[in-house]
Amino acid sequence: MLADLDVIKLLQQSQTQLEELKAANQALLAAGEKNNSSSSSLTPTSEKENSLESLPLAVTLALKDLKKTAILDYTKLEPKIFQHFHSMTEDAVLMALMEYKNSDLNAVKNRPAYLFGIMRNHGKR
Repeated sequence: MLADLDVIKLLQQSQTQLEELKAANQALLAAGEKNNSSSSSLTPTSEKENSLESLPLAVTLALKDLKKTAILDYTKLEPKIFQHFHSMTEDAVLMALMEYKNSDLNAVKNRPAYLFGIMRNHGKR
């Protein structure tokens, strides 16, 4: 079991990562480089709802980071997970992805299903 200090460090790291992703997203918004998916809801604006193109930059960066670190390959996710991304706020999606990244996945047999469960929990908050 993690000591209290370890838990606090993990929470601080997650919060720092979330703030960095938000800052990157805001910088692109300010520069006018962001597409029309900048609303607080992640409702898709095109038929490409199963791609990263319809997601905010911060979510896209988080998914690419998970793939780069071999934690989760977003290209193999089922369409229902992308649909759930679109039904959640950007902050909720980012928090769910952070929780997934910081989880011990060694005993998880179905990682996409585990991610979906985390997303459902964050979507209710």
